[in-house]
Amino acid sequence: MVKKNILAFFLIFMQIGVVSAEEEHILALDKAIKLVLEQSKQVQLADEELAGSRRAYKDAVHALYPQLWVQATVSGDLFEYENFFDDQNIGTSLVLQWNFFQNGQLRFRIYQARTNLEVARLRRKERTVDIVYETSELYYDILKRKGALTIGEKELDLEQKRLELVRRQFEQEAIEEERMREKETTFFEHQLLHTRKQQAYEMQFMRLNELTGLGEITDVADVERRFDAELDLTPERFVLAAYHNRIDLLVQTEFTKLAEKGAKFVRLKRLPQVRVFTSSDYQLREEGAFEDLTFRAGMAVSYPLYDAGGIKREIQAAESYYKQAKIQFSIAKARAELDVKETYWRYMNNLKLYRITVERNLLAEKDYQRNKKEFERGKLSQIEFEETALYYLKSSQSVKDLALDVMLARQTLLKAVGIDSLDDLGTETEESAAVPSEKISEKVKN
Repeated sequence: MVKKNILAFFLIFMQIGVVSAEEEHILALDKAIKLVLEQSKQVQLADEELAGSRRAYKDAVHALYPQLWVQATVSGDLFEYENFFDDQNIGTSLVLQWNFFQNGQLRFRIYQARTNLEVARLRRKERTVDIVYETSELYYDILKRKGALTIGEKELDLEQKRLELVRRQFEQEAIEEERMREKETTFFEHQLLHTRKQQAYEMQFMRLNELTGLGEITDVADVERRFDAELDLTPERFVLAAYHNRIDLLVQTEFTKLAEKGAKFVRLKRLPQVRVFTSSDYQLREEGAFEDLTFRAGMAVSYPLYDAGGIKREIQAAESYYKQAKIQFSIAKARAELDVKETYWRYMNNLKLYRITVERNLLAEKDYQRNKKEFERGKLSQIEFEETALYYLKSSQSVKDLALDVMLARQTLLKAVGIDSLDDLGTETEESAAVPSEKISEKVKN
């Protein structure tokens, strides 16, 4: 009795181990996305760029602070080298310097560094969104190919049965040899097509294994095909949302604002620059006394009295760059509007195709149920019934595939807008969008 219990426990343990081992090689979509993000060199590069932008911003801010350093000097008379070590001048200095007013250039550097930091953050988000989309696209494609392989196996099995039937008919001299050869050719063509599908399926798996870094994935888990079959939102609603959320528009907005700031700050170069400094000095000599300690404070003022038109050319260049930035923003805005509308209608067309396919699948299911009863009554042959079952299987797979197409089209639309879900659509208006001003400020004009 004890031996039987031990054997039963061992078999149960082995069964659990086999199931667990199989589940370890089945990859889910959320885990695939997480692994690809962890392995992505693009994301790692974006992280480094973001860290570098943070350091640059801190450096720009610290340039506003006073600078304090200490220095020590040792000097002697080289011509009196015999007494060089006896006649040395040793001293220490403590220097404090502060760029009190630099014509707004330090402030502009801070604004520029802040813009670069925000752009690096947006670029990092953009690369993450791209990877999520590409991984989902690959994952969905594997699921569709997996379904196509299942159908291909059924088709191949059905062609095998048809070929066997034709061969029996040929042996019975019911048909000509030419017809049998045609059926054999058809079967071999189905075999070749199925082999190519299998190879393409395995290639996609190799890509997924490489991207995730696992190298041992044998299957992918199915996904829940859930989405709204109706969409009562207009494309203009998505376009307005893109003005607030689309990454390339946000990046171009930051560059346009920076160009506007540059056109303003460059005019401040016509003003004087003020630098405040203090220093203390003490000579270390044998006869030195406290009176040798000196303390100096001063202010340096510089004014560009004549620079051969250099500042004027810088102002003109800054204004030109600002105008170019506004033009580039207009181009990006038009491109975003076109992209959003195209992805919107692609999504709507996929929804329409999905609804039509669902209706067609209901008819295929009715035909299958009717032919199943006919087969059970002996009014249909095995091959005829399997042909009906195969048609129903293809119809059902088309519904699944189109559902994935709808989900990917929705993800494409959200990506084009710059949001994560349809719930993120707010009540934006054209006026509230983060769009640079269309008018150059009076200061820039003048």
